[in-house]
Parts: sequence; C-alpha cells; structure tokens
Amino acid sequence: PDELEWGTDGEGMDKALAKLAETGHTYQTNAEDYFAVSKGLFEWDKLPDFIVGGVAFDNWFVGKANRDKNAAIVVDASDAILAVHQNHGAGRKDSHLQPKSQYNRNLAVKHGSWSKGRVVD
Repeated sequence: PDELEWGTDGEGMDKALAKLAETGHTYQTNAEDYFAVSKGLFEWDKLPDFIVGGVAFDNWFVGKANRDKNAAIVVDASDAILAVHQNHGAGRKDSHLQPKSQYNRNLAVKHGSWSKGRVVD
C-alpha cells in the first residue's frame, strides 16, 4: 500500500501493521535492515569504517559472519518478524548513487567484499 492510516491510537497502528503483514513482500534478499549481535562477536575497533545508511555495509557484516562459521550463526527472521522499511520518497535506488554508497562499496571490496552477504547464503 502506498499510504496507511496509522492513527494516533494503538488500534490504528495495529490495523496498519496487519495490512502490511498481509500485503508486504521482500523487496530484495541482499538488503538487511537490522541486526542483533553480541558485543564480543567482532573486534569492533578493527572493522572498516563503513557509513551506516550507505550500501554494502550490511552485506559485508553478514558476509563476514557467513564466511567465518565459528564467529556466528546467521538467522533469517523475515518470516517471524514484521520489519517495515518505508519508502524514501525519491527513487528506490537513489541512495546507491550517493558518495557514501560508493565509499562503502570500495571499502567492502578492500576488506574482503560482500560475497555471501545475504541471510539466504
């Protein structure tokens, strides 16, 4: 749906989310919108300086976990958690053209790429 009536009460929100759960779909399998990781999973001070919000950083993190089977278990919770990613208004891929995204792509390639960077890998 293009527009939803969220309302100002919990009932409006519940109805809107129920509608999204029925009509929503996975836009692409290589875009992860959220993560839950333990504090000790990575040596955070040794990771590349990605810009959150640019492309490739999400795939790099998931790819790193997928490649190092001793580091973490990657779980796709898409069927269990309703995650709503709102449209940005402009073209869906406009953010991919921004300098922050090119910076992240270059950084990901320099630090092992983002292959196997989808939860379905």
